[in-house]
This record gives sequence, structure tokens and C-alpha cells, in this order.
Amino acid sequence: MRRLLMLVVMSLAVASTCFASKDGLVPIPVVDSNQQNGTTHRMPARIPIEAWYDDVSSSILLTFLQDLGEADVLVLNLTTAYLAEFVIDAEAGMVTLPINGEQGIYSITFTLSSGSVYEGVFEIE
Repeated sequence: MRRLLMLVVMSLAVASTCFASKDGLVPIPVVDSNQQNGTTHRMPARIPIEAWYDDVSSSILLTFLQDLGEADVLVLNLTTAYLAEFVIDAEAGMVTLPINGEQGIYSITFTLSSGSVYEGVFEIE
């Protein structure tokens, strides 16, 4: 329940800045979910994943800035409950994940083989 509440809060915070329109690529902010709940006052670690939603191809483009091993990726439409699951080799480079492109608020979760978890929220209008 706490995790769902955190996703809803994240989606509201990001919704005003990350809307998918018919412009092409929309950045998806990715955060380290292991550090979200902490209260440390130090510079956050660099996130090794960059993500964009491509509204032309209804897909998510991922760039891995380093070899992260195997990653489980879950894409969930919080509005319609659409769920897409992927297991990918997160080597340094790019990966494209096709999704259905329905309107709604989406969460994307990356669970790495090392145990690290990264999350992002975006909206398709």
C-alpha cells in the first residue's frame, strides 16, 4: 500500500512536467527508489538509466550508461491496469520496449540483478 501511495505521489509530482504529446520523444525522469525514502543530505548518485517515451512508435527508448547486467522491467498503466513485462540485458547501449500507447499515467520499474531498483512515472495524453 505504501508503495502504491508513493507511485501516486510521484505521478502527481511529475505529471505537470512530463506529458506525452505529438512532439516525438518525451523524457521519463528515472530515480533510484532505494534512495527516495532516505533523508541523507548528500549529492545523489548518477542514475545509469535514461528513458524516453516515443509517441510516434508507442515505445519506450532506454539508454544504459553502463553495463547493469540483467534487468526486469515492468511498465504499468496506473489508469487502465495495462502491464508489460520485459527481461532485458542492460548492457551499455540502447533498447526499445514496445507498449500499447493508451492514454494514462504510467510507472516504469527497473529491477537489476544486483538488487538495485529504479523507477519513473510519465503520462500519455
